[in-house]
Amino acid sequence: MGTRALLAAALMLVLFTACGGGSGGAGIDATGGLGAVDTVPIPGQGGPGAGGVVTGGGGAVGLRNGILVRFVQGADHLQVWVTEDKVIKKLIAIWEGRDVFTDFSAQVMKGSGTGDHNHHWTWHLNGAAPTVNIPAGALAFRGTIQEVEDRRDVLLAGSRQYELISPETVLTQLHDYR
Repeated sequence: MGTRALLAAALMLVLFTACGGGSGGAGIDATGGLGAVDTVPIPGQGGPGAGGVVTGGGGAVGLRNGILVRFVQGADHLQVWVTEDKVIKKLIAIWEGRDVFTDFSAQVMKGSGTGDHNHHWTWHLNGAAPTVNIPAGALAFRGTIQEVEDRRDVLLAGSRQYELISPETVLTQLHDYR
């Protein structure tokens, strides 16, 4: 086994243990995110790195009755836990190629979020009240994902929205936990 494979196996073991072992269906999906293990390919999905919709299996700790989406912006990625039904339907339509992604915005919140879904960052987006393909307006911050991290305290203090816009941002994964 090569060094890279050993490191990947060790990381998977650490994450599996941190998520409670096998006690709740938590696992690591084929694309490296926390989530259920079953991946169902979607015909016609054109997103880079998209392995399909991850369904069932309970998901990561605390992730129920919503979808987990991953947006990629250059070398950075952001995961958002979305529970608002209209937005879920819109994101699924985009994922399936029935709609085109132009923007996603939501309020910046402290911490990595429910189930530690945005574990790469010290903030997450409020997925209970986001908007899709509706520009957030003058109060929205339109920077890179790293710039949100760098300016997190200012954005939190002002209850600011963060708007991810296309083509700089691409929807690359959608995990369904409904």
